[in-house]
Amino acid sequence: MFFMVLGEESSREKCKRLYMQYHRDIFEKAFSLLHDHYDAEDAAQEAWTAIFKNIHMLSEDDPHTLKATLLTVVKYKAIDLFRKRCKTSEMHEPIETADWDHPVSDSVFSEICENESVEVLFSCMKEMDEKYTDVLRLYYLQGHTTREIAKLFSLNVKTVETRLARGRTILCQKLKEKGYA
Repeated sequence: MFFMVLGEESSREKCKRLYMQYHRDIFEKAFSLLHDHYDAEDAAQEAWTAIFKNIHMLSEDDPHTLKATLLTVVKYKAIDLFRKRCKTSEMHEPIETADWDHPVSDSVFSEICENESVEVLFSCMKEMDEKYTDVLRLYYLQGHTTREIAKLFSLNVKTVETRLARGRTILCQKLKEKGYA
């Protein structure tokens, strides 16, 4: 199996632990998105391949964050598979109503986040599209670079940077709507 290809014993053991603990969750997430057993297996396999290739980026310190990251990877792999099956190179995603002409800088965003409680931030993030919250969470909470996030989700680095900028803008708008920031 794929575990044997990995070089370090610690990486192999970590892969085995993650697979044993989360393989059902990964498959169920893929199946819930694709509604086809065989496609779900394919998406899950693609997700595990990406996870194992990037095993050094994953921390087991916070199980909830780890599981969310794994499920996010399979979500994107399922979307990729769906796109391939539909033989379209690009799906049109709805454009948010955020003001893209005035993006929020990283320093301004960091200052806003420092002044607000975690509960308020998560409350606002629950109202946002997952494609933005996934990138915000990985970048700000887990400290991954845009390049790492792009590799993890099989996205272009510019796409990750755009989602990060739009996510900051949307989150700041949500905070303003609720009377914060």
